[in-house]
Amino acid sequence: MSYNEYSNEKPRFLSQAQAERRRQQFVEHSINYKLQLRLDKGEKYQGVVEVEFNLTNAGRDLFIDYQGSSIEKVVINKAELGKAGDSYLNQIWNGLFVKLPTQYLNNGRNVVTIVFSNEYCNDGCGLHSFTDTDGKQYIYSQCEPYWCNRIFPSFDQPDLKATLEATIVAPKDWVILSNELKSHEAHFSQQDYKTHNPTMPYSCSILGNIPENNDYHYAVFNKTQLYPTYLFGFVAGPYGEIKCQETYNNIPMSLYCRQSLMVHLQKMSDWLFASTIESMKLYEDLFGYPYPYHKYDSVFCPEYNMGAMENTGLVTFNDLYIFREEKTASSYTSFLNTVTHELSHHWFGNLVTMKWWNDLWLNESFADFISHYIISKMTVSHKPLINIWIEFNLRKSWGYRTDQLNTTHPIACVVENTEAADSIFDGISYSKGSATLRQLMSLMGEKPFSDALKKYFKKFEFRNAVLDDLIEFFDQEFKQLNLGFSLHEWQKSWIQTAGLNECQPVFNPEDRSANASLKIVQTPALPQHPTLRRHKLQVAFFDENANITTYPVLLNEAHETVLNYDASKTQFKAVLLNYGDWGFIKVLLDDISIEFFKLNLHKITDIVTRTLIWRAFFDMVRDGKLSSEEYIDIFINAIPNETSDDIITSQLQYLQGAYSSFTPEQYKLVLGERVFNFLLKYLLSIPAENKNRIIAVRDKLDGFARSDAHIAKLLAWYNGTDEDLKNIEVGLSVQWRIVSLVHKSRKYTREEKTQLFKKQAERDPSDTSKNYEQKCKALDVNAEEREKLWNFYFSAENTLSVRNLEYSWSGFNSSFNHEELEPYFEKFFEKILHVYDTKPKEFANDFYQYLLPNTEDYAKLISRLESLLSNLNEKYVFLQRYIKESIDDCQRKQRTHNCFRTRAPLAKTN
Repeated sequence: MSYNEYSNEKPRFLSQAQAERRRQQFVEHSINYKLQLRLDKGEKYQGVVEVEFNLTNAGRDLFIDYQGSSIEKVVINKAELGKAGDSYLNQIWNGLFVKLPTQYLNNGRNVVTIVFSNEYCNDGCGLHSFTDTDGKQYIYSQCEPYWCNRIFPSFDQPDLKATLEATIVAPKDWVILSNELKSHEAHFSQQDYKTHNPTMPYSCSILGNIPENNDYHYAVFNKTQLYPTYLFGFVAGPYGEIKCQETYNNIPMSLYCRQSLMVHLQKMSDWLFASTIESMKLYEDLFGYPYPYHKYDSVFCPEYNMGAMENTGLVTFNDLYIFREEKTASSYTSFLNTVTHELSHHWFGNLVTMKWWNDLWLNESFADFISHYIISKMTVSHKPLINIWIEFNLRKSWGYRTDQLNTTHPIACVVENTEAADSIFDGISYSKGSATLRQLMSLMGEKPFSDALKKYFKKFEFRNAVLDDLIEFFDQEFKQLNLGFSLHEWQKSWIQTAGLNECQPVFNPEDRSANASLKIVQTPALPQHPTLRRHKLQVAFFDENANITTYPVLLNEAHETVLNYDASKTQFKAVLLNYGDWGFIKVLLDDISIEFFKLNLHKITDIVTRTLIWRAFFDMVRDGKLSSEEYIDIFINAIPNETSDDIITSQLQYLQGAYSSFTPEQYKLVLGERVFNFLLKYLLSIPAENKNRIIAVRDKLDGFARSDAHIAKLLAWYNGTDEDLKNIEVGLSVQWRIVSLVHKSRKYTREEKTQLFKKQAERDPSDTSKNYEQKCKALDVNAEEREKLWNFYFSAENTLSVRNLEYSWSGFNSSFNHEELEPYFEKFFEKILHVYDTKPKEFANDFYQYLLPNTEDYAKLISRLESLLSNLNEKYVFLQRYIKESIDDCQRKQRTHNCFRTRAPLAKTN
C-alpha cells in the first residue's frame, strides 16, 4: 500500500505486497519495542510503546499496525504528531494502519512513541478477558497470525523480528507473565518503578493516576531475543502456579491455570513436567541445537480458540486439556501430542521463522509430524497412551478430508494477505504436510533427515527462512541416496501442487505363479487437481489366516504401476496398499479383499493394519460406495472380537461420523436405536478392570439416543436409578450431554428441565454450567422464544463471549424436528452479509458455521449458497471458503444419502 493512496476507510488486513514493501525499508533485526502495559480489572487497559528501529529508506512513508480502541498520542523522533481528538490523528490512523510520514523519519535510527488505550476482547484474539464463576478475572494474549496489533501498535509481520522489553502493571493479586524472565518485580511505587525502568517515556506515562499504595504491582521483564510479533505473549490474573522442582539444564518451568482448576492440574503436573523434559532432550539430540530460550512456562487458558500456541517461553494451552474426570488413553495421547508439538515450535518457527504466511507449513507441518515421531521415542509412562501411529493416522483424517474439498490448496501456497493466512490453519498445512514429511523421512532415513536439520538450524538461528532454504539442506543429503529423482521434483509435486491421489489394487487371487502381478491404479481424487505422484509404499498380502507377506513398491507418477510377487507358495486372499501407513494416499479396497476383511479383521494381529482397513471402510461410506447402515453392521459384527482399545476408541469416532453425517434423517431413529442397544450391551460386557474401554464406549452412548425410551434410560442412569448402568460412572461431560438431551426432548416439561439443570449446575458450578445454560435455553424454546433469541444475537444487549454464543448457536440449530428450523433458512441468508460487515471476524465465522441452515433439502441449500457466493467480492476471504466447503459437504451428503436409499437394508424394507 502506498500512502499516496492512503484512505481513511479501515482496511481489513495486511497484504503480502505491503509487508514486502515495508520490510525493504528496515535494517534487519534493528527493531526493539519498549512496551508498558497497565492491565486493570474490568474491561479496559492502557499502554505506551516506544519503538526503536533503523531505516535504510526514509524517503517514503512508513506505517505501523494497530486496531485497538484509541490512540492518545503519537510522537516520532520527538515531534508530536497528534493527540486524542486532533483531526490530524484521524488522518494518519485509519483503524488499522498508523501513518508515519516521511518528513519525520530518518535514515538510520528512529524512535516512535504511541500512547494508547484498549478494551479486552471476548473472542480469543488479541488480549482476551475471562471472568470465572468465582468472580476472578483472567487475561491472556493470542497474537497469531495478525493479532499482536490488536494489543499494541507494532510492525506485525513475521519477517520483522524484534526484541521486546516489557513492563506490566497490574492489580497486586494478579500473576504477571511474559516471554522472558523478570528482572524486577515489586508492589507499586512510582519512584521505585522509575528507578528500575528509567528508559520509559514518563512524559506520557500510564502510571500517573494510580494511587501510591499496594493495590498494584509491576514486573519488568528481561529483554527478549529476536521474536516475530506473533510470538509475543502476555498473561495476567490470579493464576495458580505449579513449579517444576527438578528442572533440566536449569531451565525454569512452571504450569499455570485459573484457581478453580488447580486441583485437577496438580494431578497431571508430574506427567507434564516429565514429558516436557524428556521431549526437550530428544529434540536437542535430533536438531543438534540446545533449547534456545531462558524459561518454559505453560499456561492453561479459558475460552481458548485452539489447542495451544507456541509463544516463546510462554506456551498457552486450552484449559479443556485439564481433565476433570478420567479420560481415555486416546485423550491423553492427543494432549501429549499437543505438548510436544508446541515445544518443537521453539526450534521450527521460533528459532527459525518463516518470512511470510505462504510458508506456514514450515511451522505446522513440521511440528505436526515431528511431535508424533518424538513421542514414538519417549519412555514417560505416567499416563496410558495409545500407539502413536494410530494417533497419527487419525490425525491424517483431517488432511484427507481437507484435500478432497474443492478449497484444497498446495501445502506451500500463495497467501496474499493476513486474512488468507488465518484461513489456512487447516488439514493441509498441518496434517497433509505432516504426512508428507513422514514420507520424506522414510525416503531419506532418520539420520540423513536429522543431519539436514542440524545444519539448517545452525545457519538460520534467530533468522527468517523460506522453503528453498530448508530444501537446500535436505537436498544435500538426498543426492547421496541415488533414488533416481531429485528432491526438487519431489518438492514440486508434493509441496507446491494441490490434490490427493487414490490408489486401488487390481488383484487376482487365482494367479498362483512365482511371478504374479498386482496392478496398482493411481488416480486423482479431484479431477481439477490431476497431478500423480511418486509414493513409497509397502503392499501387504494376506493368506487365509490373515498372515501377512509384504513387498515394497515405489509408485510411479503414472496411472498404473505393476508389482510382481511370489504367489506360488501361498494362496493370498486379500491385499492392502500402504501397509505401515507410510504414504499420504487414499487407499481403496478391491471387492475380493473387502469380503475377506469383513469376516477376518479380528485375525489380523497388527493394529495399524486393522486401522487402515477400518479407515478404508469409512472412506467408502464417505464416498457414497457403502451405506452407513452397512458400515454400522460391519462395526457391530467386528468390534466384539477387537482386542485393541486403540482401535475401539478410534472406530467409535468413525461410527459417530457415519451415523450423524451420512444417514438420512428419516432412518436415524431406527438406526440409532440399533447402535444404542448394541453399545449398551457391549458396555455391560466389558470387564470392570478395563476402565479405558468402558470410558471410550460410555462417552459415545448418548450420541445415538434419539428415542424417548433411550433418553429416559440415560436420565435414569444420571439419577442413579437404572439397574443396568448402576455400576458405570456417568462422567461429568456425559452428565451435561444428558441434561442437553432432556432439554431437546419434548417429553419433559419446562419445570422438569429447569430442576434438572439446577441439579447439574450444583454438581458442576464451573463455567461449563454457564455455557450449557446458553445451550439448554436455546434447545428448549417455542416459536416465539426462538424468534426473540434470534434477534438477541444481533442486539446491543448481546455481551456474551464468542464461546458462550457457540453453545447457544449449537442449541438453536439443533432439533429432532427440522420443521422448527425452517423459518430461519431465509433469515440466515438475509443476515449473513450484515454479520460479516458489522461483527468481528471470529463472531461472523462461528455464526456461519453454527447457524448454516440445518436441512436435508440440499438442492435448495446449494442453490442459495451458490447465489450468495456469486455476489461476494474479494474481501470476504473466510466466507467464500466456508460457502465452497458447504457446497462440497452438501454434494457429498447427497451422494451418501442416495447410496443409503439404494443399498441400505433399512431403505429397501421401507
